[in-house]
Amino acid sequence: KPKQNLQELLHSSERVQIAIGYIRRKIDRRITVADLARACSVSPPALFRYFSDTLKTTPQKFIMQLKMEHAAALLRSSEMSLADIAEATGFANQFHFSRCFKKCYGATPSSYRNSAIWDFSSY
Repeated sequence: KPKQNLQELLHSSERVQIAIGYIRRKIDRRITVADLARACSVSPPALFRYFSDTLKTTPQKFIMQLKMEHAAALLRSSEMSLADIAEATGFANQFHFSRCFKKCYGATPSSYRNSAIWDFSSY
């Protein structure tokens, strides 16, 4: 039985890695669990199980996490407008993007960008 569990975990991990690659390639688009499941050649319930087993989260939460990490990196490293960052991370509009970003980081995208914490030039 432990061998079967190890095989299941390895299979889960492999499918999750495929899903992560898909998310990274399509970060600028709206991504559904059905899209991910198709990319991994599994059913949506199986994909939920794989994410739960390996990452302890849902596919939707993980998609949002990667989108927010990408948006934060763009805010720190570019002069892109908020509308352009929203588009680059697959949000329908900058207002929805801003609400999600604030929920994730506790700050608006503008205040995050303007925060002195990212200004390393004074060190």
